[in-house]
Amino acid sequence: LQRQQYEDALRSMQQAEEQARQQREQWDQIYAQHFAWYQQQQQQQAQAAAAAQQGAAPRTATAAEGAAAGLVPPSIHATMEEQIAFAMKCSVVQEMEEMMKNGASVADRKKALKAWQIKWHPDKNPDQVEVAKTLFQFLAEKRQWFCQDP
Repeated sequence: LQRQQYEDALRSMQQAEEQARQQREQWDQIYAQHFAWYQQQQQQQAQAAAAAQQGAAPRTATAAEGAAAGLVPPSIHATMEEQIAFAMKCSVVQEMEEMMKNGASVADRKKALKAWQIKWHPDKNPDQVEVAKTLFQFLAEKRQWFCQDP
């Protein structure tokens, strides 16, 4: 009986370890994608700055540059919460950019923002308070840009 309990416990631990490993791999992939996106944004901004210095006609900031401004990936040694918060910020920014690109009305954007604020309110996420707090603050920062009338 004890041997069976031990084997069951061992199997359970192995399954939990495998799930954790798969989740880490998934987050590593998401982080790598977002870091590549961030580097691309930085290169585009550097090219625009170089073109402006050479006397090229200045171009207006696109919606993507407006939303992505200040979105810096955490260091490789960041906590899991910081990496999750960054991935979620990137996801929200991509959704915001998509809505702006598709010409969503201000009312629709305000409705979407309200839904995100409810979803990411720290009181609604007691198991991920730091992530929720970071996202809730991020949404407040992006409100003016996202809800402005084009």
